[in-house]
Amino acid sequence: MKKNSFLFLFVLLIFVFSYYTGAGAEVKLRDIRYSFKGIKTRIVFEFDLKVNYEVVEDWIGRLIKIKFSGVDLSEFKKGFKIPVKNHIVNRIKIANNKDDFVDVTIYTNKNFTSKKLELQNPFRVVFDISILPLKVNANFYYNRGVIYELRGEYEKAIDQLEEALKISPDFQKARFMLGKIYFKKRNYEEAKRYLSEINKDSYEGKLAEDILIKIENENGKLNKNDRIISDEPVKEKSEIVPQSIDEDLD
Repeated sequence: MKKNSFLFLFVLLIFVFSYYTGAGAEVKLRDIRYSFKGIKTRIVFEFDLKVNYEVVEDWIGRLIKIKFSGVDLSEFKKGFKIPVKNHIVNRIKIANNKDDFVDVTIYTNKNFTSKKLELQNPFRVVFDISILPLKVNANFYYNRGVIYELRGEYEKAIDQLEEALKISPDFQKARFMLGKIYFKKRNYEEAKRYLSEINKDSYEGKLAEDILIKIENENGKLNKNDRIISDEPVKEKSEIVPQSIDEDLD
C-alpha cells in the first residue's frame, strides 16, 4: 500500500513539474494578433503552455528581437492569421535559430519605446509598442546608451549618449560613459576629451581620474616602444647576410 502511494505521489510530482515548466510537453502557439489605438500597438503571442524567451530591443535599428524556446516554427506559421502591419509596426519576421528555438523580429516604422507584459491562463507574452514622444529627457537616451554599452554595441551606445549631451551638455554621467567607451575602444584622444571635462570633485570625476591615469600609462608604454624601435641600429645592406636554403630547412 505504501509502495503504491509513493509511486502515485512520484507520478503526480512529475506531472505538476511538466505542466509548469513545459518539460516533455509540446508547446503550441495559439495565436499572434495585434490591436492599435492612436500612438500604441499591442502585439500578443499566446501559447498553450508557459515558454521561455529572451528579448533584445534595438532602438536605433528600430526592431525588437524575441527568442522563444521549446516552440516549433510551424506553430508560428499557423499563428499568423492576419498580416501584422500598421502605422507603427512594419512587419514581423520569424525564423529557426535551432531545432527548438524560434527567432521573432518585430520591425517598426518609427522611433519607438515598448513595455513587455506576461499574462496567465492562457500564457501570453504582450508587447505594447508606442511611438517615441517628441520630447524626451537626457536620462532617456543615457539609459539606452548604457544598455547598448553592456551589450558591447559601442557605436550605438555613443550615438545615444551624444543625444543625451545635446539635451543636457553638463550631464556628467553621459560624458563619463562616453569616455569609458572610447577608452575600451583604445581611442585615447577621444576618451581624454570627454573625461577631462568632468568635474573632478564629482563621483564621476574620481572615476574619470583613474581612467586618465591608465591612459597616461598606456601612452607611456607606446612612447617607450617607439623609442626602442627608433634606437635599434639599422644594418647596412652589406651587413645583411641572406640565410641559405639549407639553414632554413634545418
